[in-house]
Amino acid sequence: MPESTRRRAKLLFLDAIGVALAASSFDFGRRAVRGLATLGTGTAQVIGLPQRLALRDAVLVTMKDGRTFERREDVHRGSPERPLTESDIIAKFMDNAGRALQPGQAGRIRDAVLEVEALANAKELAGMLSPNY
Repeated sequence: MPESTRRRAKLLFLDAIGVALAASSFDFGRRAVRGLATLGTGTAQVIGLPQRLALRDAVLVTMKDGRTFERREDVHRGSPERPLTESDIIAKFMDNAGRALQPGQAGRIRDAVLEVEALANAKELAGMLSPNY
């Protein structure tokens, strides 16, 4: 696999972790997880939270008063048409992760993802993503 492809995959993984950590720090994210838990538990660890849920393909959220919200963005930030630079993705991760973690912890996760080949195994990174780390 070309080095540029491996590097891009690491950055996308880092971005996904940061978004998940940020969501775990907001009330709406915790409420969404509680709602999903009513559908049953599973083995997938929810990043930044203690719950384990079943993997799902999609989630539809409807407000108690019946309102629904829809937003469409045909060309997403980070897509080939609107690319993010490596430094953009790292800054986005640190901002998102910083909502849920101490700066040192966010930095250790960033470094582990970007140097994933140096980890003994995937459990090492998974442990960093648990709420008890």
